[in-house]
Amino acid sequence: MKNSGKFILLIGIIAVSFLIISTRPLLFSSEAAPYNKISDIWLLTHFPLPTGYSNYFAASGECEVCHGHDTAHIASVDILGNDINLVDDWRSSMMANAARDPFWQAKVSHEVSVHPEGKEELESVCTTCHAPLARYEAAFEGQTHYSMDEMRADSLGMDGVSCMACHKQTDERLGLDHSGTLHLTQAYAVFGPFQSPLNSPMAQETGYSPFYAPHISDAGICAGCHSLITPTVDLEGEPTDGTFVEQATYKEWQNSAYEDVQSCQDCHMPKIEKGTVFLAAGYETEPRAGFSKHEFVGANTFMLQLLRDNIDTLGLTASEEQFDESIAKSNNMLRNKSIQLEVESLDRTIDTAIVKVHIKNIAGHKFPSGYPSRRAFIQLTAKTAEGAIVFQSGAWDDTYEVLGQDPFYEPHYDTIRAEDQVQIYEMVVANVAGDRTTVLEQMAYSLKDNRLTPVGFTTSHAVYDTVAIVGKAFDDANFNKEEDGTEGTGSDDIFYHIPLNGITEALDVSVRVYYQTAPPRWMEELLAANTPEVAKFKPMFEEADRNPILVKEKNIQLDIFVGVNEPMEPSHSWLKEEYFNPIEKKLGVFSSLPIDIDIFNPEGKSIRHSHAERGLIEVDLSQLNGIYFIRFSSNEGHIYTKKILL
Repeated sequence: MKNSGKFILLIGIIAVSFLIISTRPLLFSSEAAPYNKISDIWLLTHFPLPTGYSNYFAASGECEVCHGHDTAHIASVDILGNDINLVDDWRSSMMANAARDPFWQAKVSHEVSVHPEGKEELESVCTTCHAPLARYEAAFEGQTHYSMDEMRADSLGMDGVSCMACHKQTDERLGLDHSGTLHLTQAYAVFGPFQSPLNSPMAQETGYSPFYAPHISDAGICAGCHSLITPTVDLEGEPTDGTFVEQATYKEWQNSAYEDVQSCQDCHMPKIEKGTVFLAAGYETEPRAGFSKHEFVGANTFMLQLLRDNIDTLGLTASEEQFDESIAKSNNMLRNKSIQLEVESLDRTIDTAIVKVHIKNIAGHKFPSGYPSRRAFIQLTAKTAEGAIVFQSGAWDDTYEVLGQDPFYEPHYDTIRAEDQVQIYEMVVANVAGDRTTVLEQMAYSLKDNRLTPVGFTTSHAVYDTVAIVGKAFDDANFNKEEDGTEGTGSDDIFYHIPLNGITEALDVSVRVYYQTAPPRWMEELLAANTPEVAKFKPMFEEADRNPILVKEKNIQLDIFVGVNEPMEPSHSWLKEEYFNPIEKKLGVFSSLPIDIDIFNPEGKSIRHSHAERGLIEVDLSQLNGIYFIRFSSNEGHIYTKKILL
């Protein structure tokens, strides 16, 4: 029955397609150049979205007519009247700007400069995901390769990952393909998530007919581009017959607890759960519930900011305000929907304070995920009340590089004991010679992959070989594991042994998790390349705000420590002992100043803290037995410590 249903749908699409072809107005003649070969595209600034049709696809500007901003404020608004139109949300996303992304263009040119003999194949693979409609248009016309220069002169190419890149995907091999393999229908049909779509307006205006297709809401739609396997070449550019999984966000999601309950779209295209939405401006369409906003935000705030700051230079089609909205949504996802963080003080001695940091991934894939430059790291800082730093792991220098890293790469840690040790969650890759590399073509195997796994991740899953844990994290007893060894926590515990060197005062400990899209060490090879694309990107990069982006922060206080041999000051006029009742275990003191009262066990650990105003103060010790130290501290800096046996 399932296959027969698909057959009937296919027959319907073909029939409608023939009808449309016979009635559709001629969009351009065979003698005319296709609309998407515009030579002066880079001369335009603040230009509108491209319009027109190729032989197989429509540009995003055609979709904007009905699915963009409704000046009547009827369609594409939520129940509060907020504009949620598809096109304006999308146009300031990384998907919309995938082809114009100067980082990507620079990286492609870098790869070509290293191995120019592979230029045709490399550029064709890269444009498949960053300019899919133009690349597939060329393929449908019998063209084997599609270059970056062709893309830059092609308005359909510069449209990036636009509407039809998703809405013309069929359910053929859904979720099974990778590396830019997309199954796009050549019929004049588009697929959507709502049943019984109104056909006439779209067919009349565009020549395309809409069809209900539940697969459009399936995560498999994302698989073709968000799983990328690259063939490996040696240092001379010769194929090795090996491959490397450069990025596998879709496979990470498959190896998680989210696979059966939450798709990619659920997070990256959040639904309007309350109220209904009119979909198309100018038509009395049926209002729809469960409207998915086309925000497409992730964690790449850095690049969104760089795009916003170079709109004219890059010829972008979104405004600063639209980019700011995407940046705000991206920051919200990064800070509120990526990780959880807990910090706990475990122990303190005269020499060492032990702090446990628990970090948990709450995304549906690894954190960080995607392009292998991305990393997250933990900064732990212990300070005195006056702000003097006692210990800091995870600081960075004026180039925004994390201090203390090993020259080759920083290993994964279970316990950190020194400032030059820092927990960095990242993928580090080697070439065939075993040297660390950022040249994607030369990537042969991982040296390290301790990126936080999603909840439910296991080493026994069918796709584990594509998303493996590599390096010391694999042997870490609490990395993605419960105490009994059960996998799937999506978390990691790091124990910080903070050297105190005799410091006994209270310490403030802050733990911050930072994220970086383009870390300095990764960018070195790229920025050293001598290509026009790198020359264009480099000043944008250097002028951008490259500060690591704060994801999460927690603060705790380490109580003051009293050593057994700490000298006890004699009584001062501000504090006098009035009595001690050994039967009721109560100590009475008179203070002329407000005081803090701290009680410590024989090991020096604080077990109770209280505050009292001036006057007669009674300290209840009835629940204690043994040797204790009681410290009285005034707000003027006076300290008196008393040893007492109960």
